[in-house]
Amino acid sequence: MLDRDEYRHFESILATYLLSHEAAFNLHRENILAAAEWEGQLSALAWIIETPGFQRYWSTRSSRYPSDFSAFIGSKIRDSDAAAQQPAPVGADARIRPG
Repeated sequence: MLDRDEYRHFESILATYLLSHEAAFNLHRENILAAAEWEGQLSALAWIIETPGFQRYWSTRSSRYPSDFSAFIGSKIRDSDAAAQQPAPVGADARIRPG
């Protein structure tokens, strides 16, 4: 668990990180960001969304972001939660080697 100062440092790093994703989100909506770059942004975002630190941050700070971006992140969180509820396909775990 992070102490108060460590958590504030984490928050500032995450807020900066999310600003870059917000910019990419807007560029994508305006058809300025190429599909390949947008897919890269989505992949990185999917990873960070699954972390407990992000979920704690977002639960208390999502209102600081524009409503369209906040709704987008909320949909990604719901997608991540739904995917986590699904059983992993056979062989999906690297420790399990098929046949």
